[in-house]
Amino acid sequence: MSIHLTSQTAALNGGRGKTDVVLHSSGTYTLTSADSGKLLLGLTNDVVFQLPVMEEGMLFEFMVISSGRYVRINANGTDSIRLGAGTVTAAGGYMRSNARTAWVKLFGPSNGGTQWNQLNYKYGWSLDS
Repeated sequence: MSIHLTSQTAALNGGRGKTDVVLHSSGTYTLTSADSGKLLLGLTNDVVFQLPVMEEGMLFEFMVISSGRYVRINANGTDSIRLGAGTVTAAGGYMRSNARTAWVKLFGPSNGGTQWNQLNYKYGWSLDS
């Protein structure tokens, strides 16, 4: 199940912060380019976010809410994910974390590449490498 929050989220936060949030509680959520820029939260169960085929300028932010429940982010097809200075998933690989409040921002490169790059992240993520 997924819940999408928009203007309500900004109102709850005094008009500050993210205005587009997806709360996902089970199964796989397949992202599209329309989800770019949203905050994606894994709630009460293990969840999977399937990245779309990478396009220049895409940006996704993920966060683990429940300790011990995995948030897994899958790259699409031949795309990969880079975390930090040198760790990269296999093509079509994944990253995951079950550490409460772990978060990561991933963005698509401007050079037409096939590697999602991490803009920022906070502890607890592992790659399939």
